[in-house]
Amino acid sequence: MVTVSTLSRFLDLTFQKLVPRLPLLSDPERRSAPPGDDPSPLRKRMRQFIKRTGRSHGVTVSAIVKLQQPVKMPVTRQTVHRWLSEDQAAALVEKDKFSGWKRRSGL
Repeated sequence: MVTVSTLSRFLDLTFQKLVPRLPLLSDPERRSAPPGDDPSPLRKRMRQFIKRTGRSHGVTVSAIVKLQQPVKMPVTRQTVHRWLSEDQAAALVEKDKFSGWKRRSGL
C-alpha cells in the first residue's frame, strides 16, 4: 500500500530530477546538440540571416524569431537574446545604436 509520505517523497525526487532539465527542454539548440557541437540549424539560420543583411542594416530580435516560424520550430525571444549575447562575446555580431544586430568580420 502506498502512503501519502511515500508518494510525496517520490514526487519530490521526480520534481528535483526534472527542474534542472527545464532549460534543456525549452531551448531547441540545447535539445538538439550536446555541448561543444556545431550550433543548431536554427542558430545557423539566424547567423546566415544576419550575414545576408550586411553591415549596413541591423536585424531585430523580432525579425529573427519570425524567421524561425516557417520551419515549424519556434524559438523564444530569450533564446535568441542568449544566442546573440554569446555571439557578441565571440565577436561574431555587434549591437548597433538602433537596437539591431549586425555581423562582424568573424561571421
